[in-house]
Amino acid sequence: MKYLKITGLVAFLITLISLVIFVLSKKVLINEIICENQYGKCGNSLLNELKNAKGKNLFSSKSNLKEILSLYPSVKDYSIYFKYPSGLKVNLIERKAKFAIREKDGFYIIDREGVVIIREKTTSLPYLEFNNFDAKLGHKIEERLFFALNLIFDIHSLYKMKQARVENGSLRVELEPSLSVIFPLEGDRKVLVGSLNLILNQLNTSDNNSKIESMSLLAKTIDLRFKNPVIK
Repeated sequence: MKYLKITGLVAFLITLISLVIFVLSKKVLINEIICENQYGKCGNSLLNELKNAKGKNLFSSKSNLKEILSLYPSVKDYSIYFKYPSGLKVNLIERKAKFAIREKDGFYIIDREGVVIIREKTTSLPYLEFNNFDAKLGHKIEERLFFALNLIFDIHSLYKMKQARVENGSLRVELEPSLSVIFPLEGDRKVLVGSLNLILNQLNTSDNNSKIESMSLLAKTIDLRFKNPVIK
């Protein structure tokens, strides 16, 4: 009997507290929006959008913030806290740009998980050219393109890369000054990059030239789609 009374009292208190919070959320007006991500302050563009949630009650303001954040594919996760006396603080985890795919009017920017986060006119990221590429913001790209982008990223950190494109079901990378390397769109990236390194080292015959420059005197194409690489 005593247990039932305690349980009933706890339930009553929870209901009362919930009711008080609900009433206050309708009464408290939000006059300040603070936004931070894992790197520091949020960008001005996003912050200006979030500030549209000011001047509303706590309940409406939080709902408005959630609606705005849902429109930003670059936002991976978030939490919203009330900041006494009349503010809301938004903590974000934002996706970080790593790759790009070029299309006619600019570039699709993609994060490390293969999610398309934004479209830009220019980029300094290593990018892939792919005809008729069409992706929805916030969606993942197909697996073979994701493989190609990771491969490009690995190569870009080692060599001067002029161009990379998908054609005929393969990845063709143009290295400076005039060497083409053809990769499959699946497999072990470490093995593929290691094979390229090994071939360039073996064919580098001049101490005065870089690997790529020496290689270009001996061959124009390295094809790594086969078990035994083809050099021609």
